[in-house]
Amino acid sequence: MYGRLAHNYEFLADSRESVYRGCNAIAAMRQRFAHLTPNSTTPGSPSLIWTMTVEQADRFAQTAADTRNAIQGLCFRLRWSDIYEQALIQGEVRADERMMKINQERFEDPPAPPTP
Repeated sequence: MYGRLAHNYEFLADSRESVYRGCNAIAAMRQRFAHLTPNSTTPGSPSLIWTMTVEQADRFAQTAADTRNAIQGLCFRLRWSDIYEQALIQGEVRADERMMKINQERFEDPPAPPTP
């Protein structure tokens, strides 16, 4: 159990690093390509206007998608870590047996709401 938890922590660190890199890339792109402009519909509340080439927009979209996937992976690993930690607290020593008896759906992301 301890070995599996330690291995999961390694994956968790990798996932966390991927999220960090993705968020930094998105923030850098926002700083470079988004500009504050006056909002014509709500005076005093500026809007962001993005100015990008098609290639830059594609790179931004891919970075956002990759970051979203990294966040989902991070959440998945956090859920598994919680189960392993709770099992250890309860004195469980048979990782495979414990993991095969739990409801696997609790590790999945909830379904997205339907798009209107």
